[in-house]
Amino acid sequence: MGQMTDTNRFLMRGKVASLLLDLHRAQFTESGWSTFLRSLPESAPWRRTIDDDEWIVPAEVALCEEAAVAWLGSSTVRIRGELVAEFVIAARIPGIDVDHGVEGFLRTVSTYWSWIHRGNTLNVERLIPGEARLRMDGPIPYPEWATTVAPTLLRRAMQLTGAEQVEIEVHPIPDQGLRFELRWRER
Repeated sequence: MGQMTDTNRFLMRGKVASLLLDLHRAQFTESGWSTFLRSLPESAPWRRTIDDDEWIVPAEVALCEEAAVAWLGSSTVRIRGELVAEFVIAARIPGIDVDHGVEGFLRTVSTYWSWIHRGNTLNVERLIPGEARLRMDGPIPYPEWATTVAPTLLRRAMQLTGAEQVEIEVHPIPDQGLRFELRWRER
């Protein structure tokens, strides 16, 4: 059985899409950015103003990012996951515990996840000092998201809330989602 990839059921917050746009725009000259934007399809989300609270299909943003990477010749997959985690933790979104260490954060990881994404859920199956198992139920927007973006979102948020030597294993759950096995040391 294949992995779920219903890209229209999985959505990204507009603020996150805007952060990713800014990350890429910073790598271009002003005229280079204008030329690049004109090369994107009219329907591309980066060709319009994105409202912070709207919900966008991440696969459409990923196509913009892939075009930027092809244009610039560099990959930003890890950087974008780190940027989003840093923004969400620094913004102190209500319901996300960033004051009580990595375990406090992980107890509220569902709120963190749902602030960034819509269309799947992330829940704690097990949480003991230095170890956790999380289960993400729902669609995966594109393969690189499961292997790089999602683990980076978790790793960086854990580091920002007091974890070091973070190890994350990702295991697909056929037709359901992903399981994340996390190990870390507290600072």
